[in-house]
Amino acid sequence: DQVRYELRRGLFLGATVTTLIMIFFAAVVAQRLMEVSPCSLVLSCFSILTVGWNVHVVLQGLVLRVPALFVLPTAVKGLLVAGALQACFICYGILKEQLVTQDQIASPLLVLSSRLGAIAFASGYLLFTEGRVTF
Repeated sequence: DQVRYELRRGLFLGATVTTLIMIFFAAVVAQRLMEVSPCSLVLSCFSILTVGWNVHVVLQGLVLRVPALFVLPTAVKGLLVAGALQACFICYGILKEQLVTQDQIASPLLVLSSRLGAIAFASGYLLFTEGRVTF
């Protein structure tokens, strides 16, 4: 029961901090110090809160079935990776749309360059960690 209390407290604290950060960014945007659409702020806040809620639900289910010391570290790492991927895709989509609409850059060129960059980064990582690159 202590673990559940800690999970709820962490969820509340994370939601509060996320909301305060988004309020700060909204104030900065309102003062015109930064050019970000309000829709981007709302989507970012919503995605962060959604990831936090999903982490809470998954961990709540795991705590009921398996002792927390065995599952908790692996589950948290997996959920953080999933959240980071979601945040990357959202940021990529926002930046891509801004480049396409404002700077008139062709969308296929952006997709191709991002794929080639991902291949180059992954190959460099494999070369650094494994000492070889295999496809």
